[in-house]
Amino acid sequence: TMEGEPAKRKPDELSSQSKKQKTTTPSRSTIGYWLPEGKVKKMKLESFFEHAKEQGNAIQAIDIDRDISSQGTFGAIFYKVTGELVKSTKEEKSRHRLENLNRFFQSHPEVVDLDPIESQQKTLSRDSMSQLLNQVEELVPKDLGVQVRNPRYTLFETEQEVYDTTNIKFPVVCKTNQAGGTSLAHQMGIVFNEEGLHDFKPPMIAQEFYNHNSTIHKVFVVGDFVYSVKRKSLPNMPSDQTKTLEFDSQKPLEPQFLEKIPFQDIDAEEISEKVFEILAKLLTQIFGLSLFGFDVIREVDTGHLGIIDINYFPGYIGVDNFDAKFLDLIENKILLKRSSDWERIAQELAETKKELLRLRMENEKLRTQSDGIDTNQTANIELVQ
Repeated sequence: TMEGEPAKRKPDELSSQSKKQKTTTPSRSTIGYWLPEGKVKKMKLESFFEHAKEQGNAIQAIDIDRDISSQGTFGAIFYKVTGELVKSTKEEKSRHRLENLNRFFQSHPEVVDLDPIESQQKTLSRDSMSQLLNQVEELVPKDLGVQVRNPRYTLFETEQEVYDTTNIKFPVVCKTNQAGGTSLAHQMGIVFNEEGLHDFKPPMIAQEFYNHNSTIHKVFVVGDFVYSVKRKSLPNMPSDQTKTLEFDSQKPLEPQFLEKIPFQDIDAEEISEKVFEILAKLLTQIFGLSLFGFDVIREVDTGHLGIIDINYFPGYIGVDNFDAKFLDLIENKILLKRSSDWERIAQELAETKKELLRLRMENEKLRTQSDGIDTNQTANIELVQ
């Protein structure tokens, strides 16, 4: 699928925004961040940094090669380490960086870890990611009026003389099992027979291709806020096609993939914004992420929806008010963390007070018993005398 960004839209055209707003503003916080080189510029996050500062927060880039505790006191830290996770299997530097982050959050539970490493990890393997996406099929409310059936797939871990395709129907989209971290992850092909699978190198997955009228819905999530935009996608595949069609999901479609009729004239059935909200909420629970995007298509013949991809911290360029929504997300999490910390402290104080009261009563009881023993002893001595 083509990786795209939401188009600029008027405020009243924004899709499915949650109405939930923060009710109070936290005191000044230092928000730390670490992002891959070029990510800040690509996402134009400088405007977010300025907005956060205007609201009384400090913004600080952190060095994950050094001890993070010595770099300041933070209310929250956000970071994207999907690339480091991929490289950590081979590079000691990346392993050290991940261990450094884990060590910091273990010793500083009071700091908001916006999207933990283990949650980001879930988006890296297309096989494990697809298994998680399939959980949505059973969780979608029956009264939503749609059925989610994600395209079936097969994982091929090693090269085979003949690939077993009994569990999938051609055509299929063939792609590496690794979902990110290298340019190869975006090299894909539409394969029409078993022979075509040999053009790709395992580990790879072969995922059934849904004809979807050249329309893909790209959904962007920022905490409770959900945005969707409709984009042009791959055309329906003809039944007599046999030659593999290769493409790069991060580049514009080549002419042979473009539908002959204008995109606005394509007969693609709309998907209600409520559906995107429900799907976003389910995916948030399953993946444990606050910042992510996912792609939805509608299968032409059955009308079933398919979630075909999810990626962590996509570009949000063109989304109106992204800076405010992102800051709301961070500040709300800081407030929630502080609130839960105060509740925990209050509970601990209550337990301590209860224990002190118990010890005091126990002490009073022992003293009363001691006084009684002394009185009896005095009486006995007097009798003897």
